[in-house]
Amino acid sequence: MLKTREEVHNSILLQTVGHLENQGHTNIKADHIGYPYEQPTSISGYMPDITSFLNSVFQVTETETKESVGTQETANQWSAFSKATNGYSKKFVVNVPKTCLEDAKRFAQEKGIRVDGWLYDSRY
Repeated sequence: MLKTREEVHNSILLQTVGHLENQGHTNIKADHIGYPYEQPTSISGYMPDITSFLNSVFQVTETETKESVGTQETANQWSAFSKATNGYSKKFVVNVPKTCLEDAKRFAQEKGIRVDGWLYDSRY
């Protein structure tokens, strides 16, 4: 059965939370998936999908679908999150389906958006 864009997004987001937990991230806050995760605090008017800490490094992780990579809304969000995490002990990470990883990297480069790390979900 085909999944909706929202179902794909939330599935990737949930898997990412598990990945971050396994890496030792703490104070994980995640939008869309509810209990036991609190909602992150908005950044420059945008709600990040996930915020967390690894040791003393604050990380914003944004999850995209194939459909959302390349949109103006995504560019606006990434730009805000990139600027907010520019500096010592801050990191901006983007997670996308594996099928659009290179497109997402190219998009960030074309828009002049700094992304500190990339994750991909090989299921999509």
